[in-house]
Amino acid sequence: MLIFGLLAVACAPRAASPSQAPAAGAAPASGAAASSAAAQPPAPRKVTFAIAVAVPDQGQPWAFVPQGAGYFAEEGLDVEILPNDGGGAALKQVATGKAEFSLGSAENTLNAIAEGMPLRAFATLITRSIYDGIVLPDSPIQGYAALRGKRVGVSAFTSGAYPMAQAALAENGVDPKKDVEFVTTGTGGPALDALKTGKVDGIVTTDTQIAIFETLGTKARRLPRPAAGQVPGDQLLTRSELLQRDPDLVARFGRAVFKGIVFAQANPGAAVDYFVAQYPDAARGKSRDDHLLVLKARLDNMDLVPAQNGKWGFIPLDGYEEVQRLGLELGTVKARQDLSQLMTNELSDRINAFDPEQVRQQARAAHS
Repeated sequence: MLIFGLLAVACAPRAASPSQAPAAGAAPASGAAASSAAAQPPAPRKVTFAIAVAVPDQGQPWAFVPQGAGYFAEEGLDVEILPNDGGGAALKQVATGKAEFSLGSAENTLNAIAEGMPLRAFATLITRSIYDGIVLPDSPIQGYAALRGKRVGVSAFTSGAYPMAQAALAENGVDPKKDVEFVTTGTGGPALDALKTGKVDGIVTTDTQIAIFETLGTKARRLPRPAAGQVPGDQLLTRSELLQRDPDLVARFGRAVFKGIVFAQANPGAAVDYFVAQYPDAARGKSRDDHLLVLKARLDNMDLVPAQNGKWGFIPLDGYEEVQRLGLELGTVKARQDLSQLMTNELSDRINAFDPEQVRQQARAAHS
């Protein structure tokens, strides 16, 4: 478990939050009351954020950027980051009350709720699928249809790459259960070695892994993205009970996260510096340019999409209905559910109660 102190931002001054600013026309506090208020600010609310990886990496900007840029603190939060071995494990931390917040793929969330976990998604964090099929640059394979009779690599059968690969193949007329052989490759160097040595003919993997391959000297070629690759990705989640009992806390957490995303997109260099400062052991051995390449690969899939109507975190239910449909067809989703009862946009306006341009200005003023 990694616990971080709140980091003050020295690079750019912050405007006072609405809760800190005096009301228009209000008389200033005086005497002992003013001194007491100044001396005893409200204690930050301690919450735990369960993330889906055992070792935080550059692909987790929702954790290290709002922490480093001071947005968790700005929203009155003292956030403990709780690493986990996979998204399913992270969801269990929330369901059992060991964490207030997590993020998870739609498939994991649907299955967890079907199993009785009292979870609710309140914002979409990754707006486009992070998965792509790749081959070596000189491979004759030009699309998923050409993988018939071939070996396809995925990091693990528990990875979201596995259902994505099956959906992409099926969409292109290839039966994923009969026409291809799936091989587990792990990640990083071992996965790239499997591709380069012919152990697999192609790999379906994440945006950040593709960037990592490039840092290892191989710029893989992406296959044309299928319709299955256009669906939205991971969401922020909390317990249904907490959402009902303290929606303000949930909204403040979401707002801090999206301030961090806007900051990172405006100044990815400063965001990388926060990663290196908070996770020096994980950052060791790679250049700053390598870290930047991986972070940018993830940020590319976190832009606003038209279905979100200009609102950060807005959940496009139609996109998740498609995720559910594909999952039911492939057997990766266990039961059909009413998504409007599992995912909510009720906090969307509160989460978006910040000025993105002001955040961008703060980011541009930061060192990079």
